[in-house]
Amino acid sequence: MNKYMSNFFGEIDLSSDKKYHYSELNYKNREISIDLNIYIENKPNTEQLSKIDDFLDNLQSHEEELRKFIKSNFNNNGISKEYIEYHTEEFDDEELTPLINMSNKEMSIEEQLLSNIYISRIGFYPNDNRYIVLDFYVNDEISDQILVLIVENDMSYSITWES
Repeated sequence: MNKYMSNFFGEIDLSSDKKYHYSELNYKNREISIDLNIYIENKPNTEQLSKIDDFLDNLQSHEEELRKFIKSNFNNNGISKEYIEYHTEEFDDEELTPLINMSNKEMSIEEQLLSNIYISRIGFYPNDNRYIVLDFYVNDEISDQILVLIVENDMSYSITWES
């Protein structure tokens, strides 16, 4: 049997027809949903699964790099800028106050919201063009809007906005 012992998903039997593996990860005092999506016709190998464990083992450094990309997208009036502007227009000060410091004059409200987005879910899709999908939220209690960062197989990034 071809099996892999993941630090995060437990034992993965690659000879099985199981397509979906789910777990949770405590990261920065939040529970993050993590899922592994396996296509039966194109199963990953143990090296690919090891890379997923490595990504999660080094999540903090990966997140720093991903945030730089999101910030650059924001500064270039990309989707992340639209996502943040939506929240500043849609929600009043009372709803935003727990998320930002209104007296902070060094950072705009938009920049503060952007710096406070957090990862809620990480989905892995080995052998797919979109290798990793990370869901970021401003606050999932007041908004169902998701800033989605996609890491392609070639490790390039793209951003989309979903609800």
